[in-house]
Amino acid sequence: ARQRKAAVDVGVQIGEIALNEAKEAVLARENPSKIKKALSILKDVSLRVSSSLIATGILALLKQIGV
Repeated sequence: ARQRKAAVDVGVQIGEIALNEAKEAVLARENPSKIKKALSILKDVSLRVSSSLIATGILALLKQIGV
């Protein structure tokens, strides 16, 4: 459980960095490819974090039913 929380925390940090980079690139009217890259990173992180949360929930349900 601690490893999952640590992984989620790292994911949140990476997501925050990617989001800030995207916002700065938009405000500075930078190259759209830089914005797309930052948003792609944010998408990947959010998918990993949500997958981890779903897996944790499934494991908890399996424990409740005795599997």
